[in-house]
Amino acid sequence: MSTDLKLNVKSQVIELADEDLMPMFAYIPVVYSFKNTINASDFMSVNLLQQALYAVLEEYPILVGHLQQIATGKCRVVIDSSNLNLPRFQEFSSSMHFDEFKEANFNPNVLPKGALLPDAFYTDGWLKGASKPAVFSITRFRDNSGVSLFAAVAHYVTDANGYDKFMRQWAQACHNFRGNAPVDVGAAQVTFDRKVMRNAIPLPQQPPISTLQKLYVPGGLISKFTTWVSPGFRGQLIKSILASDSISAACFYISNDKMEQLRQTVRSILKDNIRISAHDLLLGSLIIAYAQSIIKHKEYAKPGWLEWLSSYIFHVPWKSPSHFTTLGPADIRHRLESAALSKYIGNAIVATMVLTPIELLKMPATPELVATIAHSVRQSTDAVTKEYIAQMSYGSGLESDMPVRPLIYKSQVPERLMCTNFTRFGFYQTDFGWGSAEFVGPINYRLPKYAVFFPTRSDLGGYHVHIVDETLTLDLLKNNEFWSRNFTVVY
Repeated sequence: MSTDLKLNVKSQVIELADEDLMPMFAYIPVVYSFKNTINASDFMSVNLLQQALYAVLEEYPILVGHLQQIATGKCRVVIDSSNLNLPRFQEFSSSMHFDEFKEANFNPNVLPKGALLPDAFYTDGWLKGASKPAVFSITRFRDNSGVSLFAAVAHYVTDANGYDKFMRQWAQACHNFRGNAPVDVGAAQVTFDRKVMRNAIPLPQQPPISTLQKLYVPGGLISKFTTWVSPGFRGQLIKSILASDSISAACFYISNDKMEQLRQTVRSILKDNIRISAHDLLLGSLIIAYAQSIIKHKEYAKPGWLEWLSSYIFHVPWKSPSHFTTLGPADIRHRLESAALSKYIGNAIVATMVLTPIELLKMPATPELVATIAHSVRQSTDAVTKEYIAQMSYGSGLESDMPVRPLIYKSQVPERLMCTNFTRFGFYQTDFGWGSAEFVGPINYRLPKYAVFFPTRSDLGGYHVHIVDETLTLDLLKNNEFWSRNFTVVY
């Protein structure tokens, strides 16, 4: 199988863009759980899955390349047809029946040890250098009752948009293989040329400094050091800074009915011409409940001398900030007038920020507060104009360590959250030939202060909210009156 791939992948070099550098330390790791509803003996056959994977990799050569650092903070992917960096694909077995996994609410923690590796961090250890650009594993449940497919793609390759496109094309290829239909590996018509995005972004009309001021974080020796080392070493360094044994994960669910109640409540307060999306409501609700949980957490947990030392090293202010900060990516494909960007596989995203006064968040979660915060989320999204994109894109490369500074120096700040929205992607349309998934969600990251919104099955409706943070904070969130009234605990 790999021999055929070597014959069809041409040697080439792909220079990465500045936008690829910020998420370079991470993977996009997603778990798809499929039930064998048709009692197929070849259910999610590893042989068929690998056949289809190799066929699609011919169109995604960046996933078999080697990541190289060529200068301080600059990287490229080298694809050598005689030395391909093929994905790792493993199969595990579980003594659990799929129905038992479903009763555990698809909590990935019950899957076999090693089935969900690597975790969120792009690393193979301190001395081994860069890892695989793509890692896959299958966990097969007892009696062939179902499987969980773990698919992790290095974030420097693409964002969630490109990840979803790749997974759906892989699934379609497998579907065709199983039905003995021709496999058109060129159907997606994708491009990895970073010049495509650079050409689509206009030159800024104003210096980028003004836009970057809100997002700017001063650098230091640690952030500078990360730009000198290999990407794999950098991932391990960031993991050692961020990961903690006190970190745990939780998943919540909100129904369409609850979302509609929130929407109607907000609409009754805001002007009729103000648009409020599901994202605005989800993130606005999370900001309120999460910030209130953080405030309570700080009342219970007084810092010791190790916390004070950590605050000094990582530039964390001892005095609480006046605003709660929420960061997230915004896709720029549909915001720029470029047909080529629709085929672009890369990180076509810019950072957005929502700043909310702490004193405001200390107030009870009244309908007026929910409307105010949801509206501020909408304003942050609407601020992503062509000029904003231009300033962010050209300004992010002013200093080599700028992309990693927020991770190193701001991840320790309690009044801060990073949030990603995956709800518009077709995870539940990813059908490898045996039916769509029963549940799709992330692994339980060890990346603190991180939340991600996922879609649900169409017959269920609503949204899933996955959050990673210290156990005490999550317990306080679960007991938050406003949050528990609208969101139920999945695990």
